[in-house]
Amino acid sequence: MKYKIMIASLALGLSSLFNPTAALAAKKKPAKAKIAHVQKKSVKRLATPIIPTAKSTYVCVRAPQSETKIAACDPLTDPTFSSDIDRKAPPASLTKIETAYFIYKHMKVLGKELDDPFVTITAQDNYEGRLGEREGEVKPMGGHVIPFKPGTTLSYRESIYALTAWSANNVAVAAAKKIAPDGKESTFARMMTADIRRMGLTETTFKNASGMPATGQVTTAREIAILVNHIVTELGTETFGMLYGQHNKQGSKPLTIGGITKDNIIPLFRDPDLHLVGAKTGTQNEGLNIATYTERNGVGAVTVVMGSPNKYARNQYAINLIRRAFDMLATPAHASPLPSAAMPPKVPTDKVAAAPSTSP
Repeated sequence: MKYKIMIASLALGLSSLFNPTAALAAKKKPAKAKIAHVQKKSVKRLATPIIPTAKSTYVCVRAPQSETKIAACDPLTDPTFSSDIDRKAPPASLTKIETAYFIYKHMKVLGKELDDPFVTITAQDNYEGRLGEREGEVKPMGGHVIPFKPGTTLSYRESIYALTAWSANNVAVAAAKKIAPDGKESTFARMMTADIRRMGLTETTFKNASGMPATGQVTTAREIAILVNHIVTELGTETFGMLYGQHNKQGSKPLTIGGITKDNIIPLFRDPDLHLVGAKTGTQNEGLNIATYTERNGVGAVTVVMGSPNKYARNQYAINLIRRAFDMLATPAHASPLPSAAMPPKVPTDKVAAAPSTSP
């Protein structure tokens, strides 16, 4: 038997030697099959239409800041820009809009600078960044965690960028425990909720710093727009852009933080025609969210899209709303937004969607 195997192997080798073309063709067959399979999958994906849809949308326009502390962000006259604006839903990683803002304010109170050291990432932070709540049980759910090595120290700037550009849950956890007096993320979430109450947000409640699923963690499209408008007005367009998108006017270029280099996860920054100043995305089981701030000729627009079925539909919906808003504002009939009194009244609702998973 042993000799038969040796003879068969020798015969195969001689066959390859005297007929190399056949041997080469035999080796290429699996590769061709694999390429064909990949091409088939690609064609199937491209054939699927991208329909810009969402469960809630809201677009408001803010004029240049006047004598008032916070400039009003008024809805456009066209009702097609906003829909179901008071529907309650999980904010997902839109939570990090407030988390980043809170870190920046904390830095200012302490008299620190953006490049001063702020927080050191631990293995526990990396673990807790994946935790979420489902049916009353807290357990790992995936989540978006940047693989910083335990012991990596981040500055205030790096921490904020990790939240806004990469949506790093582990950095949100570490920052929350650093700022909270008792070192608990839940305490930090209550501090964030108290902070937004002073802005007039009554329907939004935060339960953690990352936006991972948690019972009672909800918001609305209208209130996310109010939050963005407040931060833009308080910090100014330049600082808002630096923290939430442009990152030293390089929003479309990779960032290096804690020894890791990655692109901004929001592709809208790669389109200069949008005039995007800042943006944040969020994902949960019910759908995908995005909040953006764009500015042209001193007039800014806040756009919020919540509950899209996939990231392509979400991004395209936001792009469509932004372009339509500025096209509309460019016409003489709509040179000025509606007065604040024209804003539709809040409609209380108990529609709270479950969110078993979240990512950027």
